[in-house]
Amino acid sequence: MVQHATQARALALAALAAAGLAAAGCGGEDAKPAAKPTLTAKDSSLTVVHKDLGVDVRLADCTDWKRGDETARRGTITEIATALPEGAALSEDQAYSLFEGWCSQKVASAFKLYKLYTRAAAFTPQG
Repeated sequence: MVQHATQARALALAALAAAGLAAAGCGGEDAKPAAKPTLTAKDSSLTVVHKDLGVDVRLADCTDWKRGDETARRGTITEIATALPEGAALSEDQAYSLFEGWCSQKVASAFKLYKLYTRAAAFTPQG
């Protein structure tokens, strides 16, 4: 029983880390976000750099989203949509609402925008 509880706890922590919750930290209001890592072109197929938010598309997160104005945000949505492979997509308004909703939550400050987008698009009926 103890081994199963330990394994379950380890899996739960891994899931939180994968979801980005661990990156958000538990330091409260005074916690400073960690510096963003530098990525090279070989790190991902996403190589577009945000002109609007000034952040590589692979690194743009909710903190960057909140910092931008509406024009920069809409430009970022276009960049994410065009940088991703063909497949499920969101309309600009759907993506804007998605980012506004998630990024308004303190726990989501480190959530990557392209990950939010691709996961939401996968569950959005295409038509």
